[in-house]
Amino acid sequence: MLTLPQRLLYFSDLVAGYFSKISCPSCGSEDSGLVDRKKLVARLFECGHCKLRFRHPRDEESTLSRFYQEQYSEPDGITTRLPDAAKNLAAGNDLLQLGEGARSAKRLIPCLTAITKRQEIKSLRLLDYGCSWGYMLQEFRALGCNVQGFEISQPRAAFGREQLCLEIVTDPSEVRKDNDIVVCSHVIEHVPDPRQLLNTLRALTLADGYVLLMCPNGSREMQASLPSIYRKMWGKVHPNMISSEFLLATLPDVPLLIATEITDLFGLAENWNGRSVLQADNMSGIELFAVIRGGNE
Repeated sequence: MLTLPQRLLYFSDLVAGYFSKISCPSCGSEDSGLVDRKKLVARLFECGHCKLRFRHPRDEESTLSRFYQEQYSEPDGITTRLPDAAKNLAAGNDLLQLGEGARSAKRLIPCLTAITKRQEIKSLRLLDYGCSWGYMLQEFRALGCNVQGFEISQPRAAFGREQLCLEIVTDPSEVRKDNDIVVCSHVIEHVPDPRQLLNTLRALTLADGYVLLMCPNGSREMQASLPSIYRKMWGKVHPNMISSEFLLATLPDVPLLIATEITDLFGLAENWNGRSVLQADNMSGIELFAVIRGGNE
């Protein structure tokens, strides 16, 4: 959620960059079409080549990095807000009682057991890429996974290390590359180059492992079904909208599952052989889920 000064600065940047060259931040193509607009000067384009939907004008990478380090905040009370560790521990409570909600690792377990063909996920080497302060990471650790987190925010990473005793690194060179599972939850919509992130995630995952990707659903079906909600989803905080078309265009020879309801993802995973591409019939849900085969030989 943006403060008033942040909103004014964002609007100023939109005006200043309105007539700048329009090119895809992922593949560089200048072939794109307008798919949505708001605030008169904020526009969302779809790349004609890789199908990425991106906001124009877009921020410089240094501006994005500074924003997520110093200013980024989500109103859900979990993603960016650090819990009161002292209060929770004094009360004898776990820092993270997230139940089965959208930020809980528990909702992902049926999918993970299905794709790995295991009864439980104990002992899996699992990386949470963009783990914030470790709210899902500690749940995976409690389930027996060998976990590591990567987070660009120094304060949130430090909280996870110091208060939860989690291994959370902020230097990309320290991220291990032999993971069975890489979870990337609501990160790709923020980054300067989504295609590069997908390649990075696959490179950190063993060839017989899987990337589990989650993000807002940027598809045409979602836009047609819930146009007002769709319009609120993209902007300063979410400069990219990821769709199944983008994933298929960017990963043409990679086995993957795509759905917009987690129950549909479970259904696909149960009978998946790990070598094909399967997509749910209904792609109009608010959240996009993808299981992507690893690429580190």
